[in-house]
Amino acid sequence: MGKKILIILIVFFTLTNSIFSEKKAEIKTGMIPFSYIIPGVEQIKRGYYFKGILFLSGFSTCLTEAYLKNRDGNSYYDRYLESTVVDEIVSLREKTEDSFKKRNYYLVGAFSVWIMHILDLQFFDKKKGIKGEIHKDSFSIGFYYSF
Repeated sequence: MGKKILIILIVFFTLTNSIFSEKKAEIKTGMIPFSYIIPGVEQIKRGYYFKGILFLSGFSTCLTEAYLKNRDGNSYYDRYLESTVVDEIVSLREKTEDSFKKRNYYLVGAFSVWIMHILDLQFFDKKKGIKGEIHKDSFSIGFYYSF
C-alpha cells in the first residue's frame, strides 16, 4: 500500500509541475508536458483533430475495458472461492482466467496506442500528413507533403 501511495505522489507532483510551469526552460530540463502523457491531447493542440480524437478514444476505451474486465475477473474469483459445487468451481475459474486474459490484452492495447502517440509526436509534423477542411456545404480531405 505504501509503494502505491509513493508512486501516486511522484506522478502527481511530476504532472503538476509540468502542467503549471510557465517557463519553457523547465520543459527543456527533462520535464514532460502533461499533453504528452495522455495520447491525443497534443495532436489536438497541434490541429490534428481526427488523429487526436482517434488516439484519445482508443486509449480511454482500452483503459476502461481493462478496468471492467479486471472488476469482472475479481467478481468471478470471489464467487469461485465461495463456491462448493465442482462444476460451478470449474466454470468460475475459466471465467476468471478469461476475464484476466482480456484485461491484459486491453492493457497491451492501451500501451500500444500510447507508443503510437509518442512516435507520431516525434516523427510527424505539419510538413506532411492529412489535412481536412470543412466548408459550409461540404468537406475535403487532402494529403500533403512539403520540403
